[in-house]
Parts: sequence; C-alpha cells; structure tokens
Amino acid sequence: MRVPLKNVLKRLLPYAIVLLVFAGAEVTLRVFDPSLRIPLVTEVGYDGYEWYQVNRSFLRKYFPASTPLIPEFKTSLFKKEKASNGLRVFCLGESSMLGTPYQMTCNIPGIVRKQLRHHFPGREVEVINFGAAAINTNVIRDLAQELVRFQPDIVLVYTGHNEFYGPDGVGAGFPEKHFPSVIPLKYAVNDLSLAGVVRRFLQPSEDGKRGGELNLMQQVSEGNRVRLESPEGERVLKLYNKNLRDIIATLRLHHVQVIVSDVVSNLLFPPFVSDTLEVDLRNQADDVIEGAQPSDILLNAFARNTTNALMQYSKGMWELRKGNIASARRNLCMAKDNDLLKFRAPERINEIARKVCEDEGVSFVSADSLFGVRAPKGVAGDEMFWEHLHPTALGYYEIALLFVQEIVKSEGSGSEHPRQLLPFDKDSLSICWLDEAYGDLSIQHLTGRWPFTSYRRKTAVLDSSDAKLIAIAQQAYSRTLDWDEACYRSAAELWRKGDVRRAMATYEAMLEEYPYNYYAHYLLGSLLNHARRTEEALVHYRQSIALNSRFPNPRTDLGLILVNRGDFDGAISELSQSLALLTSQSASALKATIYYGLAAAYANKGSLDEALRHVDEALRITPVYSDAQVLRASILRQQK
Repeated sequence: MRVPLKNVLKRLLPYAIVLLVFAGAEVTLRVFDPSLRIPLVTEVGYDGYEWYQVNRSFLRKYFPASTPLIPEFKTSLFKKEKASNGLRVFCLGESSMLGTPYQMTCNIPGIVRKQLRHHFPGREVEVINFGAAAINTNVIRDLAQELVRFQPDIVLVYTGHNEFYGPDGVGAGFPEKHFPSVIPLKYAVNDLSLAGVVRRFLQPSEDGKRGGELNLMQQVSEGNRVRLESPEGERVLKLYNKNLRDIIATLRLHHVQVIVSDVVSNLLFPPFVSDTLEVDLRNQADDVIEGAQPSDILLNAFARNTTNALMQYSKGMWELRKGNIASARRNLCMAKDNDLLKFRAPERINEIARKVCEDEGVSFVSADSLFGVRAPKGVAGDEMFWEHLHPTALGYYEIALLFVQEIVKSEGSGSEHPRQLLPFDKDSLSICWLDEAYGDLSIQHLTGRWPFTSYRRKTAVLDSSDAKLIAIAQQAYSRTLDWDEACYRSAAELWRKGDVRRAMATYEAMLEEYPYNYYAHYLLGSLLNHARRTEEALVHYRQSIALNSRFPNPRTDLGLILVNRGDFDGAISELSQSLALLTSQSASALKATIYYGLAAAYANKGSLDEALRHVDEALRITPVYSDAQVLRASILRQQK
C-alpha cells in the first residue's frame, strides 16, 4: 500500500523541528559563546608575525566530561604562513612523543628540530609536538584529519603503548566496542558547542581535580587487567591496525611524507601484575630475579607457566645472566606481553606497525631494534629508560636520530658539503639544567604512586644542585612559575655561580623553542661577551636589535664593543639610538653606561669637548662611576 507523500512529511515534521531547534541552538552558542568549542589551534600575534598556537586543552573532547585529569598538549607556536623554504614537521604520539618526563629540548621533537636546523641551516625548520600522555591511535586518527590543513611536509609517528588504556580502548562503551565506526562520530559530536555545555556542567571543580591520590595511569587504566589473547585484546589490536592504516591514508592523500617507528620498552623492568602463583614458586622466582640459580622444580614450572609474566621474567633474567641473549629477550618480551597491566605495548603492536608500513609503502624505522643493539647486554634496559617505557635524554636522542636520518635521506643533504649530525652532547644539543631538573621531579612524582612500589632512580641533576636552583625547578614543575621565567631565573643563577656553559645552554634552548625571542638573544649575547666570545656575541646582539629595534640594551652593548674595536662612528650611531630609546624612568645605570660609551668614542675621535660633556652627564647620573672618573681625568689631561 502506497503512503501519500503528505502523510510521510507529517511524520517527519516533528523530527525536522527537533533538528532545527538543535541546529539553531548550536549556531547561537557558536556566535555568543565560542569558548564552548575546543579549537586545535588559536591565532595569535607575536613580534610582528601571525602564529598558530597549539591549544593546551584540545584533548578534552576525547575524554568524559567528568574526568578529573585531562592530558594536555604542549603550547607550541608555528607560523600561520609557512615559509617558502620551510620544512614543517609534525610529531604524533603519546607520552613518549610528548617527552615525559622532560619539558623542553630533551624530547624527540626538540632533538629532531635541533638536528634539522643544524643540517639545513638555509631552511626555516619548524618541528611541532602533537604528542600527549594517555592518548592512542583513536585520537591520533581523528587529529591527523585536522593537521593536514596546516601543510606539514613530514609527520613522524611514535605510538602504540596506550592502545589498551587510551580513549575507547578496553574501557570503551558497548557501541564503541561492537561498532568501531561510531568512535569518529562520537568525537565529531563532542566537538559541538552543545557538547561543550554538557562538559562545562559536568567538569569537576578544581578541588575535585586535586583531591585524592588518583594519577593519570590509574585513571586511564581503571585497574583493568587485560590478557593479550582475550577477545578484548584482539579487538584492540585489530583497531590499532585499522587506525594506523587510516592515519597513513589521510596524510598521504594530502601528499605528506610519513615516517613511523615501532615503540620500545624497558624489558628489564619487572611486570606490574602477574597471574597468581603458589607462594613457594613465587618466592623461588623472586630469588632467581635477584641472582639465585633456579631449582629443578622451578625449571619445570617455567615450561608450564608460559603465560605467567613473573615466571617468564624470572627465566629471562636467568638466561640473560648466562649470556643467552636471544632466549633472554624472548622470555622478557613474553613477560612484558603477559603483564596484566598493559602499560607497555606488546610485541604484536610492533609487528602490526611494521606490516602496515610495508603494505602502505611508507618509511619505517625500528627504535626497538636500535635499543637492543645499543644496550650493553643486548636487551633494552635501565641505561636508556627512566622506568618501564619513558626514555632518558640519551634514549630520546637515539629515537630522534632514527627519524632525522630518514628525513635527511628523503630531503637530500641540502648542501654540497653536508654537515655531520650532532652527537649526544648536552651542550651541542642545548639540553638545559632546568629541563633535566624538571625531568627528575616528574619521574619522582610518576614513580612515587600506583602502580610503582618502592621504585627509585638516581636523579640527573637535582641531588647535586643547590637550594636556589631546586626551588626554581619546583616552582616550574608546580606551575607557580611560568616556564620562560623559570628558564631566565635558572640561567641567571647558573651565571651568578660561574656555570657559564649551562647558563648558555638555557638561552640556546629557549631560542630553539622560539627563535624570535629578542630578550633571550640579548642575554645570550651578554653571556658570550662576558666569556670573551665577541664575534658570537655580536651575532646575537644584532639579532636582538633586528627583532626588537626599540629595546636599547643590545644596542648599548654593541656600541661599547664597537668602541673597543675602533669603529667610533658606528659606536656613536648605536649608542645615540640607544639613548633616544630611553625614557625618564629608564634605569640610571644604563643611561650612565651609554653616556660613558659616547664619551669614550668622542674622545678617541679627538672631539674632547663633546667627550667631556658626555662623561660629565654619566657622572651626574652615577657620581661613583670609577671608569667614567678615569676617562674624565684623561680627557682633561688631553685638553691641556
């Protein structure tokens, strides 16, 4: 029986009205309260340039509104208009790509950027960190679709550890588990302003966020124990395979080069949770881990308990002591894979990544293989890890180097005489004290709570530092002090203590993060000048002036250097411009210095009256200025 069109329209009308109401509400909210939506970037203006700034809070839409702890992006900047000679690299991944426990230059993006700027000095290199703790490929797949509009040349992918406990992993709801295609739809709905209203209503108070002993690892896992060979484990692995293929397809559709690395874990770190064992067997396994020889009973138990993480770890440590590297690695990998708390990616994650890259024809590098080669015992362990999976600065350097070598191979040398890549050296890589101290504090916090028990690592710098520096690091870690200000203060304290090299590294690190920082250029120039590295100081003084022509300090220092070099006209020009920039409220010491410099320049030119006028002004401002007193006496002698 045919239903008249009129009746069909009548039945659809209520639904259409509801849709129109929702659409009207969404448009209204977007117009009158834009803060309800969460953009990936915001547009900002700094130093005469238009920038995109990564939104720290962007990841809220991937987590339930009532979640106390929301992972955050690093608030990086990149130019709104990409340079014609630019090389723009985006870094995608989880906490290891973010750089946990570090904040600045010790991470993969920071080291990649430093190496590429060194290797391609004629190009404007941007390396933007889109790594974040507690996310997985469900989020990265969605993120990749947004990133392509910013025209990256290359995307680096290092991900796989959070597939089980990240958004819509083992904690996914019924629809997401049984119909994975609804996951992107859910994220799209969460991006609406209407969803923002719900989030605002449900989000916990600041007291709620701070309360209790909950940490991010506990929050994302909810204590869920996962067997690798379970249906849920298989579902997660299958979804990882699909997500990685989709990420690659999205990027390649927009002609973006993709480089994927497998992920690496500390195989010498014991499993967090194992299946229950008889007390005697457990004690024997623990004794073998500590160095004892296994009994015949335990050797038989090893063979029977192939999925027990503790037993396989015990056997792996025993094999390693015997020098059986292949057997040790096999058993230690089984221990990691059968750890019931899935905070380390199982081997199948790496197998999938390798196979997907092979199928899709994209570049693949193996951090896992490299760490095995670099490890003294042939098995990746504490020498390049802080705990179960976050690398030390050296570990991050090794992973970054894999990516850089692949980029250089694809981009060419950029020169007839290509530069060698930088070795692992804190000075050449601009690894600053504050970043290492922040890492020490972060690791202490991370390993001082569940699921760690009595886990301690020697700090990199904190235990050997004085109270003033430690206080600055603690303020930076607690966010009671802005990161840039903490960098300035720590550098000033290091300089005061005579540690010029580490003070320089701090300013260099700041300039790696933001090369347009005129103040950091000035301070680095001052430090180089103090160290009698005048030619290098001049470069930074001139860059500071070019970036902010109204800042008088670098002109003053430049003018004084020119006086000492015999360029008296150049000195007078710079010092006069510096003087013109000062106001009546300007620091009297700086004014006196400028007048003194002008007096010296005029005296050397033979303009003694002009020199005397300027030196008298310097002494009027600062009567106890000893250098000015000496110069005045010299001028008076010449006038006679």
